[in-house]
Amino acid sequence: MTQEEIKIFDGDDEIIFSESFNIYEDQLKINHFLGFNFAFVFEKESSDNKKDILVDIKDKNIKIVLSKKFRNSIGSMSSEKIAFLQKDKEKILFSIFGQQIGKETLHITINFYRR
Repeated sequence: MTQEEIKIFDGDDEIIFSESFNIYEDQLKINHFLGFNFAFVFEKESSDNKKDILVDIKDKNIKIVLSKKFRNSIGSMSSEKIAFLQKDKEKILFSIFGQQIGKETLHITINFYRR
């Protein structure tokens, strides 16, 4: 018996990564994914005149800074998939949900999509 490759889609976008993490030290790193190193940084202080999600790409390093809004007990998430990378003929997008647990811990769910 051969096992078929399972593919999961949200609409027409293929979900290529979906994981949940407990973050204790304000930063999540995902290395060697799609040829890039990702750093998700969760702010503790509010910043005026700043978007809730900032993406900074330098060479093979992608830094995604998430505002303090992701630190609440109810939870906060991106309201849509965020396109941030063009790889070959594909777009790579992500969405994120964050919820504060206790004083410092965050529970984060991240999805990456291929369009």
